[in-house]
Amino acid sequence: MRVCRPAPVLLLLLLVAPQLAAAQQRTGTVEVTVEDVAGRPLAGVLVTAAPEAAGEPCRCTTRQDGRCVMLAVAPGTYQVFAATAGQAEGAAATVAPGEHTVLVLALRAEERSTPRAAGVPVATMSARTAIDREDLSNLPARRTLFDALRLDLAQPSPGNWWRDAGDAFAPPRLFIDGVEYPAPEEHGPHPAVHALEALRLDAPERPGASAARGTGGAISAAWRAGASRLSGEASFVYEGWRLNGAPRRFSRYSPWDRNLVERNLTIPATPWADVTPGFSLGGPVGLPHLSFHASGSFSRRDHHRKVVFLDDPDRVVRHFSWFSWSAQGSANLTATFSRGRRARLAVAFGRRRNRGGAPALEPDQGRLPDGSPTAGLTRSPFAGAVETQARWRDTGADARRLTLSPSIDWPIGGAWSLSASAALSFPSSWTPRSFRGTATRRIFATSNARVSGIPPGEVHAAGFADHPSSYGTVRDTTRRALLSLEANWAPGRRRTAHLFAAGLRAERTSDTVYIGHERPVIRLYWNRALVTANGSRARGAYGYYTVARPGTIGRAAGTSVAAWLQDRWSPGRHLSIEAGLRAEREAPPSYVEGPGVRTPVFGFGDMLAPRLSMAWKPDDAGAWRLQGWFGLYSDHFTIRLARTLFGARHDLVESWTLDTMDWRTLECDEGRRDCPGQFIERVDRQRPWNVADPLLARSSVLATRIDPGLRPMQTGEWGAGIERQVARSTSVGLAYTGKWLVRAVEDVGLSLPGVGELAVLANPGSGWATTVAPGHPAFPLPKASRRYHELEVELRRRGRPLAFAARYRWSRLTGNYGGLAASDEGGRESTNLTSAFDALYSSYDRFGRPVDGPLPGDRPHRLGLDATLVLPSGTTVSISALLESGRPESSEITFRGAPVWFNGLGDLGRQPPFSQVDARVRQDIRVGTLVVTLEASVDNVFDQGAPLGFFSNNPYRDRLAVPEAAFFEFPWDPAAWARLLRDQGVRVRDEQLFLQPNRFQRPRRAVLAAALRF
Repeated sequence: MRVCRPAPVLLLLLLVAPQLAAAQQRTGTVEVTVEDVAGRPLAGVLVTAAPEAAGEPCRCTTRQDGRCVMLAVAPGTYQVFAATAGQAEGAAATVAPGEHTVLVLALRAEERSTPRAAGVPVATMSARTAIDREDLSNLPARRTLFDALRLDLAQPSPGNWWRDAGDAFAPPRLFIDGVEYPAPEEHGPHPAVHALEALRLDAPERPGASAARGTGGAISAAWRAGASRLSGEASFVYEGWRLNGAPRRFSRYSPWDRNLVERNLTIPATPWADVTPGFSLGGPVGLPHLSFHASGSFSRRDHHRKVVFLDDPDRVVRHFSWFSWSAQGSANLTATFSRGRRARLAVAFGRRRNRGGAPALEPDQGRLPDGSPTAGLTRSPFAGAVETQARWRDTGADARRLTLSPSIDWPIGGAWSLSASAALSFPSSWTPRSFRGTATRRIFATSNARVSGIPPGEVHAAGFADHPSSYGTVRDTTRRALLSLEANWAPGRRRTAHLFAAGLRAERTSDTVYIGHERPVIRLYWNRALVTANGSRARGAYGYYTVARPGTIGRAAGTSVAAWLQDRWSPGRHLSIEAGLRAEREAPPSYVEGPGVRTPVFGFGDMLAPRLSMAWKPDDAGAWRLQGWFGLYSDHFTIRLARTLFGARHDLVESWTLDTMDWRTLECDEGRRDCPGQFIERVDRQRPWNVADPLLARSSVLATRIDPGLRPMQTGEWGAGIERQVARSTSVGLAYTGKWLVRAVEDVGLSLPGVGELAVLANPGSGWATTVAPGHPAFPLPKASRRYHELEVELRRRGRPLAFAARYRWSRLTGNYGGLAASDEGGRESTNLTSAFDALYSSYDRFGRPVDGPLPGDRPHRLGLDATLVLPSGTTVSISALLESGRPESSEITFRGAPVWFNGLGDLGRQPPFSQVDARVRQDIRVGTLVVTLEASVDNVFDQGAPLGFFSNNPYRDRLAVPEAAFFEFPWDPAAWARLLRDQGVRVRDEQLFLQPNRFQRPRRAVLAAALRF
């Protein structure tokens, strides 16, 4: 198998397309300059890089300036040597993913050979977090891409070493073959999310100008390419509930008596099993320079549950079964031409389906009002044996995705290189029509039992509905089309090398969505009068009814364009500098059009992002390496936010008088004027934020609910590190990273004269979001703040039989903003719509001080160990262990519907320290040319159940409804407020579960796998 290939001098692949960037990061480049004893360049010298491990050598021939470059060199240690008649020179070189290693070989007589090498990396210290090829092969089976990198914000684990709170400004972004993918639960699975073995993975993108990352960082992945010989694998993975740890115990208030606390409860485990067969195959096609790779898997999970309904008079044990399955696959075809030219076409597909469900069970240890146990019971409504079974059986959803990714890499001459890539993604999801009602649904909002003249057979209780709901996903499709172009120019001089890059990336996102009621919903309010918006009362002879079809409905398209310039400069053998500037333009999708629509558009000047990184090796031996980097990053609006704010959310309610008791004859729809009865009013509960609002005209301040001076969210990052190679396979490193929030984009609660309280999309603490309470100008809204500092020490040893990485990290995360990932809201990813600035009260404590301190993601001390031991029998044992500080906890109360951290942040101390151990055992058995692999992996080996969150940090279950003026009379005491309200007869109950844990470390998870490789 070839591990490297030659290329013209000074040609270095710095590609914008994430899939090509990922490929570059997965490998390295080696540049060799050959000189004579006088320092003159030597042309036509054959240079060979021989890997110390198994593999084919890489060769190139020097040009007139004495240099040649080897591209796509696999990570590892090489002996690089050049030789002519009677003369030879050699040096050792270590190639790491994403690094450009420079060697200078001075040819002398063989007996006077003196190695002279300087490997100069150009990447940042983030390379230490990369998942290399060896790590990829050692990843446990049945792990998704997200599991492997541990992207769960709320669940610490040894594998999430780099994905900590410092990166949680926003959810991470995943790029696969040039196209960005949302979280795996959106629009169905992408094959790469599950088919991990088909991927090459990379660390978060580095601060180069071509990096298409946002404020939350990014992960790049590329489809694994074919090889020079045919190879493949068939695998089988099993996972089931019996292998996992015990359910976690919890506490709650009894649903029958909200003042009674029930403790140490457990929900009985639901039996399930998951089997996943898969395959992987790659190799030459048969034509010269043409190879392929294909992989796929199928997974099915079945569930079974026994249920007894509380309101079933016979208390019969009823059986429910449901299942889900997913299938995914990928393939690519790569053609390699002369002089490093390459073209590739990748395709990926995925399909998911789930059918059925079951009622939720009550805890085993709970009690009914009569004292009998709740084990095996459910409070779900029972409507008869047939109807109830149909309700839980006739549900489900489908999803699919198709992705096409062509790319081309084309060197021109010795100094130019062009690359182009495109990506087309077609994800969609829907609810099968057979699971959606097809008729107008009439619901009794109130009972008609007291309406005189109603026939006995037509009397129904509140909540009665005559037809199944038509709610579901009619269609949900988000198409992405991406085009990337980049040109590289290496003018080249003997001692000083430049590599200039200019690129353009354009992406168009088209969204079509209909999630909601396909047929009208009529709600009947018997014997009720409607209080209209102007305060009047209206009703018919029997009350009134409303007509609505709420949902998320619309069609829209948005575009984003990015351009960048970058220079990678090596002023000497020991120093490398990379400087670039990235500019972007974003026009988010709007689901409404016409006059008065003002959707924010960010131009190139609004989204400028300079990037700089440097690497220096002070001596020829390359034992020391010093690096530094700086970068600014702007975030983009998500489809979810555009749907919420820019016109896709639909909730139009029309009201009519109810003038007939024959309610079955009511047929009506939105926008009609021939409905039975008299029209009362029309209320739009989801008016788009980017449309002129008549209410705002009263204040003459804003035209829409978007600050006209809104600027994009932006974060900054800088760092420096030093690494020392203390032995051939052992290194120690020290690195500092600092991150900060430049500005946030959030919904801000604003009090406008003549309008009242209104939420506005703005930059907190800037523009119209500065003085949000005009009655209290002395208390402006603080700017969103999030600061992260990290100092890490790492000792790493590679090789066999023992390899390990031991790390200690000190870090601090402080500020007043939990980020787009909302770390102070349990990881609720409501991008740009968190509750951090919904009310001014959340920004000040009881002493009138701005709230600022340790954020929930702050874990100052973290100690981790990853070790792998290969036994003489060939058995591989891997251990990952983590010990870290607990997260801080803060007291809060609810004031006028908003959380208030009245003692500041972190006043309750910290949770207990968190620890976890993961283990994996793997055995390879050779049978001729075949290899049989048996594997068992266990997360949380000791089934630890450390608390990760508390039931409530509020000492009171009820709101403290004191007048607003009392809040700004600092200092104040919530206990005094509670006493005052109780003296006035207002109910203020103490929180009986105050500081009790309610969220715990995940139970032990075990996976068994077997594979056959050839």
